[in-house]
Amino acid sequence: MRVGIAPMFQNYADFDRFEAMQRGERIPPSDLPSPDASDARVMRENLALGEMAEPLGFDSLWTFEHRASPYILCPNPQQYMAYFAGRTKRIDFGSMVTVMPWHHPVRLAENVSLLQHMIGPDRRIIVGLGRGLARREYETLAIDQNKSRELFAEGIEIARKAFHEEQFDFEGDAYNLPRTVVRPRPLDTRPFDDAYGVWTSEASMEVAASLGLSPLTIPSKSLEEFRADLERYDGLRATQGYGPASPPIIQIFLYCCEDGERAREGAAKFFPEYADSVVRSYELGGDHFAKLKNYGSYVPGKASLFAEEGQEMRTSAAHNISKLLEAEAIVGTPDECLERLAEVNDMMSPHEAVLVCTAGSMTYEESRDSVALFAEKVLPRAHELPGPRKETMSAVN
Repeated sequence: MRVGIAPMFQNYADFDRFEAMQRGERIPPSDLPSPDASDARVMRENLALGEMAEPLGFDSLWTFEHRASPYILCPNPQQYMAYFAGRTKRIDFGSMVTVMPWHHPVRLAENVSLLQHMIGPDRRIIVGLGRGLARREYETLAIDQNKSRELFAEGIEIARKAFHEEQFDFEGDAYNLPRTVVRPRPLDTRPFDDAYGVWTSEASMEVAASLGLSPLTIPSKSLEEFRADLERYDGLRATQGYGPASPPIIQIFLYCCEDGERAREGAAKFFPEYADSVVRSYELGGDHFAKLKNYGSYVPGKASLFAEEGQEMRTSAAHNISKLLEAEAIVGTPDECLERLAEVNDMMSPHEAVLVCTAGSMTYEESRDSVALFAEKVLPRAHELPGPRKETMSAVN
C-alpha cells in the first residue's frame, strides 16, 4: 500500500484576530499576532514536516490550495511542489486540490509541465482539481464565483489540449484562446489525463464523472458513503465515453501516539478545531450562497453534506465535520493505526492513503512525533498491505 503525508499549514490561533480585522474592527498593537500565531512559525514548522516525508520512507508529499485567511497558508501548490522537488530524489507529489478556476489553464499547464521536468520521468505529479467554495478567496483574486463551473470545466479541457497538442486554440464561454503553444512540452500526458477530482454532492459527482476525473476523497462524508458513490461512478463516466476511473486517493487525518488515550484526547481537541476552521473559512451558513450559481447545496436551511434540512448551518456543520473526522481518522497507538489503515485499504482499495498530519492547534512537536512514530512502527507494515485490486485499476495506470 502507498502512503503519503500532507502538512496542513493551519494558523488556527490567529482566526479570532483575523475575523475581527475582517469585520473592520481596529486591532491594537497588543493584539497583533504573537510568535505562536505568526505565519512565519506556521510556514517554518510545516516545511520542516514536509522535509520528513522522503527520509522517513513515505511515498509522496501532498499539498492544498487556500489563500486570504489563516485556514491554510498555501496559495501556490506548484511552487510548493517545486521547492520539495529540488530537495528530494524519490517521492511523488500531489495536490488536494489545485482550484482550477483560480488559475489560467495555460499557465497551470506550463507550471505542471515544468514541474515534470524538474522531478524527471520516474516520479509522478498527481493533479487533484476542484472549483473552490470560499467567497473571500474568489474575491481576493477578483474572479467571479458565479462562473466557477465554466472556468472549472473549460480549464480542464484546455489543460488537456495543452498536454496533447503542440499547437491548439479554444473557444468557449469562459475562455477564448488564439493559437497557443505550451513549452517545455510535457514528459507525458498523465497529470491531466488522469487528474483527480473531489465531490460533495450527487450533482458535483456527476460533474466530476462528466470530466473524466478519478476520485479523491475529502472529509465531507464517510468512507462508506464514498464507497457507495464509487460503485456507481464508473457507470457515470461511461455515459461520457470514459473508461474506468483510477483507484481512489483517500485523504484521512492522522494522530499516532504510544499512548492511545493521549492520541484520542488530542483528536477530540484538534479535530473540532479543524472543523471550526472549515466553517469559518467557507463562511458556512452565510446568505451569500443563495446568490451564487451552482452552490445551492450550501444555502442555509437546505439539506447538504454539512447539515440536515432545517438545521442551523454553522453549528451543525462544525459538529458534523468533527464527528466525521473522529470516526474516520487514523488515531491511536501504532498497532491501532495499522489496524485502521488496513480497514481503510480493504474497504476502498485506494491508489494511496494521504495522511493529513496537522490540525487545529496541534503543535509542531505533536505533529512531528506522530509522523515519526507512524513512520517507524506502522509504515513498514503498511507497505506490506495489498495495493489496489485489479478490478479498480484503470487503463491509465
